Amino acid sequence: MLNDVRELDDAGRVHELTAAADFATLARELQSHESERGTLQAVCELAKELLKADHAAFTALKYGRFRTVASTSDVPRTVDEIQYQLDEGPCVDAIEENTTFFTDDLGADSRWPRFGPHAVDRTGIRSMLSHRVFVEGDILGALNLYATRPGAFGEDQRAMGAVFATHSALAMQAVRAQDRARHLAVALESNRRIGTAIGVLMVGHQWREGEAFDAMRKYSQDNNIRLADVAERVVLTGTLGG
Repeated sequence: MLNDVRELDDAGRVHELTAAADFATLARELQSHESERGTLQAVCELAKELLKADHAAFTALKYGRFRTVASTSDVPRTVDEIQYQLDEGPCVDAIEENTTFFTDDLGADSRWPRFGPHAVDRTGIRSMLSHRVFVEGDILGALNLYATRPGAFGEDQRAMGAVFATHSALAMQAVRAQDRARHLAVALESNRRIGTAIGVLMVGHQWREGEAFDAMRKYSQDNNIRLADVAERVVLTGTLGG
């Protein structure tokens, strides 16, 4: 289930985290979500509060393409889309060069001569901070912070952002591990039911194991029914049916 991080803000807990920089509590908050999408959204919401940004977003590199997979508003998506189209900017460089990039004034930063002025004109964003986020050497993407004021991300914010990015990576690793465990449990249960169904058909029809499995597979294909569902039917009724 996805928790609404804004409810945390209403309760004062986000501000408490910000004031105390309690990263242990922060880590628990990030790892309390059961989906990757929920975790990434929490990462953005909490990073925005903790680092005093106007906006936050998470960029992932999937199948060779950059995508903004979570954000606190539409502004980061506009900024990011300009980066992706021009293939330049703090977020792109953070992912491709495996490091951290920040700028105090996009409009005057010579590293991104096309992206910077365009982003300022379109969105008013002047400051950006991008931390690459990875798990065990596998780059996941970048955590991006945005502000309309120049010089928004000083040394303290950059240091805290690096720690936050690490916690974000650990939270992502945890939610992916949970997801793999759930899929494995489903697969094991499915295999168990298929094995049971094969046994039922072997007894009921005096078939060999291969014959029983082939009959189930053919029924699955002919009727466009998942093999696991065919197995469930056999276990419940003792027959393929039809």
